[in-house]
Amino acid sequence: GRGRRARRARSAAARVNARSTRALRELCARVGIVTSYRDGLGERRSPSVESVQAVLRARGVAIERPGDARHRIADLERRRWGTPTDPCVVTWGDAPASLSLRLPARASRRRLRVVVQEDGGERTTFDVSADERAQREQRTIDGVAHVELAIRVPAAATKGVHALALEWGDQRASATWIAAPARAHALGGRRSMVVAPLFALRTRSSVGVGDLGDLG
Repeated sequence: GRGRRARRARSAAARVNARSTRALRELCARVGIVTSYRDGLGERRSPSVESVQAVLRARGVAIERPGDARHRIADLERRRWGTPTDPCVVTWGDAPASLSLRLPARASRRRLRVVVQEDGGERTTFDVSADERAQREQRTIDGVAHVELAIRVPAAATKGVHALALEWGDQRASATWIAAPARAHALGGRRSMVVAPLFALRTRSSVGVGDLGDLG
């Protein structure tokens, strides 16, 4: 009867809302937004959907309603797989660099060359054979199969900010390589200093905890 149809409608609406909520949380996770936390008393706190949408807008990922989250996730996937490599890679000490290279599967066996231009002027070029490319992930984007390959680059001769380039066929992708020391430079002798934690600053506009605005 009418009551049964109403219950079915409510159940269907609840399932749709649950899927939309999961998609909204996934979208937030992809752009670095935390959707819940535990306060000092151990209680879990979650913002309203309207607040989450406002933060997403501030991050340049605007949605009109939670149901739009799935479409934005698909957009982010296309953008990610359409970008051959990440803009920056960081290594510590003498560790080698590991670059992610995303490209259509049909191009994954082409000759691949790596060019390293260190900030000291030294330039290194070498080829990466097909057997040296580890496949991390595979995805079909708009009907085209793509793969993500892990490209290993030996440790840089010097620490610093270097330029990396990957070349295959007539394509080229670049990234910045920050080769940082494992430990900070040690100063000789004894030193003394004054430490002023930012959160301890107080101004007339403070709300209880100092922030970068209090430095002005």
